[in-house]
Amino acid sequence: MKISTLPVLLLGMVMFSSGATLFAQGSAEVSDSLTITSMVLTTDVVNREPADPVQTFSADQEEAFCHLRVQNSGEPTTVTFLWLRNGKEYFRFEARVGTSPNWRTFSSVTPRPGDWTVQILDAQGNVLQMKSFSIPG
Repeated sequence: MKISTLPVLLLGMVMFSSGATLFAQGSAEVSDSLTITSMVLTTDVVNREPADPVQTFSADQEEAFCHLRVQNSGEPTTVTFLWLRNGKEYFRFEARVGTSPNWRTFSSVTPRPGDWTVQILDAQGNVLQMKSFSIPG
């Protein structure tokens, strides 16, 4: 009895392509022509660069920064920095992103104790990338 491998091969190709589609839809990095190439939490931005990458902040710091490096091969657009504290919106900042292979922008807040998430949203409100951290109280 000879067993054909064609149905198994086709099933594998369908599963692979479906998985690839789901991965692409769930990817937080790419939105058509806009790609976040770097998202860095830092205590300062100097000459449009993050001064010192950090994983978290302390409540006695004056500012907490999120620095982005973006590739945009399309038309100028916006990204929104959405700062959440304990699951609630704390601050929202809309930043312009021009057509560039290396656009840089940043946002900052005054850190307070709590559980934080910074989400980067595209112009349609889709989450492109996010970082979370906690500040002890």
